[in-house]
This record gives sequence, C-alpha cells and structure tokens, in this order.
Amino acid sequence: MAPPDAVFSLLINLDRSPEWDPRVAMVRQMTRGPLRVGVILRATLEMAGETYHLDDEVTDYEPPWRFGLRSIQGGTDAISYSLSEEDDRTTLLDVTLFYDLPDPPPSLGFDEQTLQKQIADGVAQSLRRLKSLVEQETDQSA
Repeated sequence: MAPPDAVFSLLINLDRSPEWDPRVAMVRQMTRGPLRVGVILRATLEMAGETYHLDDEVTDYEPPWRFGLRSIQGGTDAISYSLSEEDDRTTLLDVTLFYDLPDPPPSLGFDEQTLQKQIADGVAQSLRRLKSLVEQETDQSA
C-alpha cells in the first residue's frame, strides 16, 4: 500500500524506467528544464538484438495524479497514467494506451488479436514490475 506520490515518483524517474519496463534500455529528457508538459523524452529500446529510438512529448503532468505522453516518432500514439487513492490508502494506477500499428507482415503469422494480446501482456508485465519496485521501496522506508 504505497501512497500516490511514491508510485508517481518511480513512474516519472527516467533513470529507473529500465527497472520496470523490460523493453527500455534508457530514457533521457531531450528538453532542458524540469519535467513538464511539452518536454520531449527519447527512449532507447532493445528488442531481438535491434535498437530503436522513440520520441514522446509529455502531454499531461499533474503530480502525483496524472502523467501522459504522445508519440512524435515511433511507438504508440499515446499513453496516459492516472493515479487515485482508495479509502484504505491503496493507490490505483489506470493505464490507457492508444495505438494504431501497421498490419504485421503475413510471414510473421500475426493477426490483430494476437498483436493486441502481446501489447496487453507487455503492459501488464511492466506494471507488475513497477508495483513490485514500489512495494519493495515502500517496505524498506517503513
């Protein structure tokens, strides 16, 4: 049971993104100044031995409740994280992902449902890792 500010703090800590998102090798801020709406973030992803760069713009930044990004090069169209706190002090994290990916090559044997499931599974894995990190750090500081 971590408070929203602990979850949000880890969520926006760019240096720690690889700890909870297994696709991410590094995230760096390309715009000077503090993290805020309009800042450009560049993620370096490593998948199947290939390196990819994705540029995203911060579209929503309201600590500790909301953080959103929209793609300006590659990746998903947009992702938003919304946090809320329940009466029992449990923090809920709602993730909304918008994407419009091209059809995969027929040779891969993927269909749209398979691709959607893989994306959902990847997001779920990342969120489980984020939850585990938050819980570990909250337990240690208690």
